[in-house]
Amino acid sequence: MDWNAKEAIVAFEQAYAKLEDKFRLKVAMDEERWGIDSVYLPTVMPSGPVDYVLVAMEPSMGGKSKDEVQKQVDDGLRNFCNSTEDFILHFCARNYLCRDGETYHVTDLAKGAMPTTVKAAGNAGKYEDWYLLFEKELELIAKPGARIISIGKPVERFLSGKGLRGHVGTILHYSPQAASHRGRAIVGREAEYTQFASFIHVLPQGSSWSEPKEAIPLSESRRQLAFAYKVCFEHLRDRKPE
Repeated sequence: MDWNAKEAIVAFEQAYAKLEDKFRLKVAMDEERWGIDSVYLPTVMPSGPVDYVLVAMEPSMGGKSKDEVQKQVDDGLRNFCNSTEDFILHFCARNYLCRDGETYHVTDLAKGAMPTTVKAAGNAGKYEDWYLLFEKELELIAKPGARIISIGKPVERFLSGKGLRGHVGTILHYSPQAASHRGRAIVGREAEYTQFASFIHVLPQGSSWSEPKEAIPLSESRRQLAFAYKVCFEHLRDRKPE
């Protein structure tokens, strides 16, 4: 690696660290505005600007207290690398979205984990409050011409309403609440799905943060989710922004 490349990496890391400081401050502002407990839940920092940015809504505390989540973050917890569905998303992004040499990053519109039952959770006003920082995040992490892919209909509606440049479409959210929709991608592609499902019985273990530490057997529903992502990613990676 030459000197200029090293300097570029250092500059990116410094800029990302400053952006994270702004994320933490915004989470504290959310707590005051909405009267809630919230914790900044980081994602794994990308190594540099990426070709695709996948955008979800916001993290959840998962029934834990603020102190419990903060301790987990302090111990190394990062978003989008904890559940089987997280790993399915990463597997499909690596294999069906990115071509050789391409990269992706997964992020949220709002970065503060909070209980799903509070008024601020899923609130469009909160997304508005976060949007300026989200734009700054894209300026840093997205390559010129990067494609932005929303995860779930609420994010799609919000980004479409903003007319976000580079937004090419949406994929199904991987939450259990949306599980009944996973089979829709199979309609008209039954033979293709049968072949795919026979290949992907297990999510293989790996050594990176985006791979499970142990192989995970996949249920029929989770194979349907992986197929839905495959179909969508192969379509969206070539779709031009409107």
